[in-house]
Amino acid sequence: MLASFGAAADDYLKPIKDFTLVDQMGETHSLSDYENKDYIVMYVHGSGCPIARLSVPEYKEIAATYRSKNIEFLMLNSFIQDDMKPH
Repeated sequence: MLASFGAAADDYLKPIKDFTLVDQMGETHSLSDYENKDYIVMYVHGSGCPIARLSVPEYKEIAATYRSKNIEFLMLNSFIQDDMKPH
């Protein structure tokens, strides 16, 4: 059983192909832009969700704590009703 767990864990550790997204300011960001980081944290968020909005201060606090440890924090607004306008 332990061997099958290890094999399943390895499936999650495979490299992700490079991709590019546009931010709310119209700037592009590619995954490869962050290749010098030890880790990348991607928080999938919906700005229209009241629960998600309540989590933003804690997310910012965690990001501020760990950013100096060569960890990049990115927030992806993934809901269709989220627009590209800066807030």
